[in-house]
Amino acid sequence: MQCIIPAQRQGEPMSEGIKSTRDDMVVTITIDRPAEGNVLTLAMLRALTARLKDAGASDAKVIALRSTGADFCRGRDPKGGPQNPTALVMRDEVLQPILDVYDALNNVPQPVICAVQGAAHGFGCAMATAADLTIAAEGATFKLPEMTHNLPPTLAISALMTKVPRKAIAWLIYTLAEIDAKTALSLGMVS
Repeated sequence: MQCIIPAQRQGEPMSEGIKSTRDDMVVTITIDRPAEGNVLTLAMLRALTARLKDAGASDAKVIALRSTGADFCRGRDPKGGPQNPTALVMRDEVLQPILDVYDALNNVPQPVICAVQGAAHGFGCAMATAADLTIAAEGATFKLPEMTHNLPPTLAISALMTKVPRKAIAWLIYTLAEIDAKTALSLGMVS
């Protein structure tokens, strides 16, 4: 197994918590922040995008996306963002890194296979659903909890729209339901 370390982008520190390895023709990208439920910081979102693009530019045949610990990803870390941002700063520094991950997932030439264990909430739910194939452990759960904070999950909706029926998305949002892997399979979120 060989380690893939993408070139550091100018002005951006390498993020701990996102790791890449290569084994033959498979690049595995691992979210590694288990003590925090694998919530992603803004730096981790940028690193994840970079790792996906680097894997996409390689001669690998498959990209595997996984995480360590009990949970796949409990969403985006609300800490560490800009304080009292303007709308432009919010768009560029908070929302754009999320959209960049979705864009990378949709545009790498290789299939992205996502392995989900434990909780896939918010961004984690959307990211898992956006993958080409999503495999979930029996105990995996999926949820869009943003409305508990009066935040419509518009970015998550954009990732789910092509995979999940509209009424199922609305049901997930309005009920705040946490669904199991079997239900996620019936809704098209899991392969």
